[in-house]
Amino acid sequence: MTTPEAVLAGSVWAGLSCRPAVAPVASPMCQAVEWVNVVCGEGGAAPLFLKIRHAELAPFIDLPAAHAGALAGARAGVAPAVRLFAPTQGAIGFEWYPSPWRAARLDDLRRPEVLA
Repeated sequence: MTTPEAVLAGSVWAGLSCRPAVAPVASPMCQAVEWVNVVCGEGGAAPLFLKIRHAELAPFIDLPAAHAGALAGARAGVAPAVRLFAPTQGAIGFEWYPSPWRAARLDDLRRPEVLA
């Protein structure tokens, strides 16, 4: 598995400490089954929520499509900004939202301004 330290090497987040961010569960998929999730640099000026795809899931996750979807979600205001994309390492980094953030629900995604 690619480590957070390997993904962050050579980036502005190199050397930051990381901790687990979301405990894996069986369902739903948005809750960490297919990714290792860590928060790096918590308490600093620009902490990062880093998702690293599990290597065995590489055939099933289209990383460029996931990146494009993350960018679209951020533009629509329903997802955090994408701060890092490391396709060769299977990772996407996002702006860290501390509590009280929550995952978007269907009613959030059906708002006219989001659908536009």
